[in-house]
Amino acid sequence: MKRQLQYNYIDFAKAIGPKRYILSGTEEIDLQQILLENPLFSGIFNVGPYFILLGNVKTWETLYISEGVEKITGYTIDDAISLGPQFLVNFTHPEDYPVAMETNSQAVVKLYDTDPDERKFLSCLFYHRGVHRNGHEMNIMQQIVPVKFDLQGNPYIFAILITDISHLQMPRIPKTVLIDHKRNDYQLIEPGKPFIEGVKLKISRKEKEVLKLLSEGLTTKEIAAKLGITFHTAATYRKRLRTKTGVKNTTELVNFALLQSLL
Repeated sequence: MKRQLQYNYIDFAKAIGPKRYILSGTEEIDLQQILLENPLFSGIFNVGPYFILLGNVKTWETLYISEGVEKITGYTIDDAISLGPQFLVNFTHPEDYPVAMETNSQAVVKLYDTDPDERKFLSCLFYHRGVHRNGHEMNIMQQIVPVKFDLQGNPYIFAILITDISHLQMPRIPKTVLIDHKRNDYQLIEPGKPFIEGVKLKISRKEKEVLKLLSEGLTTKEIAAKLGITFHTAATYRKRLRTKTGVKNTTELVNFALLQSLL
């Protein structure tokens, strides 16, 4: 039986540190509009079964949970909302939770150390094992995105897209990846290592175009014709992508791209 961890999410609060959020009066928050206006969510819903959670780190209140939560976790929407932050604590495998605390805390610190104007381009991917309420284990991807900021640029509402990726091959779970979507920069945060020692992955705009066409099933010859480049150039991009990502073939490359939100 899974041992429940009680309110260890407070470690995230310690990582963030004391913040005085400055808001523009008693503003109304349109949760649906927040998600629709955020470009970081586009193109990821097809990876697998998912649900969305919106949380306020100013009040530690769960604002919204979408349908799909019960199928993946066994908790109803009402149960999950009433549990608040403890819901994700309960859902995370207890052996993976210490890694979550360490690596995600480093990501949060990095977020708040970033220039306020750049924070909206950052997101965090956390891969771990989830445990259904009935004890069934699965592989999970959490995409954590700051979606609402105060007047000083401090994020206080985060959207978490939680996807069951058990059907995809995902080595080295658990792990955390911080993504700078503006610079196409991907940095692995490893337990026991300072953030600065993370592994960086840089994908060029042309490589991203090739990657997208590969995911659509195009051959190297078809990609060359589509982009107006030579067969040799297209093949070079393809080889370069495999080298950068450390995968063996196109199938692994496309899976990697889906999991890392490269598409």
